[in-house]
Amino acid sequence: MKKQIKDMPDNSSLSREEREIYEWLQNTTFQKTFFGGVDESDVWKKIQELNQMYEKALIVERKRYETLHRAYQEMLNQRGGSDEGS
Repeated sequence: MKKQIKDMPDNSSLSREEREIYEWLQNTTFQKTFFGGVDESDVWKKIQELNQMYEKALIVERKRYETLHRAYQEMLNQRGGSDEGS
């Protein structure tokens, strides 16, 4: 049975990295142990994978923010204004 993440935004509004994380979460399964539960080392491995995906997404989002901020600063400079908030 496939698990569903509730309250997830429309996929078209997600960045490529966010879609990768969403799909990874949808498809991730954990190794079961003989007496029930899940294999702890497998859980830690999956947490590490997810953390790496989030770190990548954060780097990409930071670059996007810096690009937008730079463009905004250039626009203000062309108009002769200043951004007192930064």
